[in-house]
Amino acid sequence: PATEDDLEQVVDIEQRSIQPPWTRAAFAAELDKPSSRFWVLTDDETDKLVVAYAVFSFPAEQAHILTFAVHPDHRRRGFGLYLLRRLIQYVMRRQGESIVLEVRRGNAAAVQLYQSLGFVVIHTIPRFYPDGEDAFSMLYKLERKRLTGDPEVDFDADPEESGGDGKPYIN
Repeated sequence: PATEDDLEQVVDIEQRSIQPPWTRAAFAAELDKPSSRFWVLTDDETDKLVVAYAVFSFPAEQAHILTFAVHPDHRRRGFGLYLLRRLIQYVMRRQGESIVLEVRRGNAAAVQLYQSLGFVVIHTIPRFYPDGEDAFSMLYKLERKRLTGDPEVDFDADPEESGGDGKPYIN
């Protein structure tokens, strides 16, 4: 989970990645909202360097990714995929049914990343962004299915979650 100490780096990544960027105050407000989750992915050695973040709302059965980015110097290394898989796992374990997000229509790299995980474009929102660019609204529909035991497939399923026969399940 993000803390107040992470905000400076998160705002820097946001300003380099997303237009229009969220403000520091907007990020700070998410730290205290009961239905919001604000995560940072940091380096393992010092836990000081923020390489990616995700802010999502999860008030009921549908999660909504509000903002998500990877630092430009750390892109194409799997950090975005890793963080999104953890987000999906979190929602699955808490009985969520779906995840939605909006992404710039012209952001091919982000659209491809989301599609690689199973998000689908459900509609286009005309002139969604202040500069007039359209957004794709994307949906990930969670399924309750038997897990394979392969963490790359199951988003690192917890082996403690079992269906009685030793094979893990998502409940």
